[in-house]
Amino acid sequence: MDLRFFRSKYNQVIYILKYIYDKKEFLASELKNKFKLSNTTLYRYLDNWWKEGLITRKEVNGDKKKGAQYIYHITLKLSLFFIEFRNEVLNILLTTYSGIVTSK
Repeated sequence: MDLRFFRSKYNQVIYILKYIYDKKEFLASELKNKFKLSNTTLYRYLDNWWKEGLITRKEVNGDKKKGAQYIYHITLKLSLFFIEFRNEVLNILLTTYSGIVTSK
């Protein structure tokens, strides 16, 4: 096997994966399309995730001066979303990788 050929295919897949994960808008747009987290700033606040039923929370310290403190847990709804999201990313990579292999 030609190492240069393997390296070029491998690098292209790495660059595509890096592009997908560098684009925070990609995850934000998926959250927007699936749930009511309407823009990139709203998905940073855990209260919005809790209101949408994506996480649960349990109050652990109700200190009035500091405010309530919570422990958050991921719900099945959010777990399923990330499984679907991961599968979409893998499909993009596999489709691109198979295109690279067949083109050479």
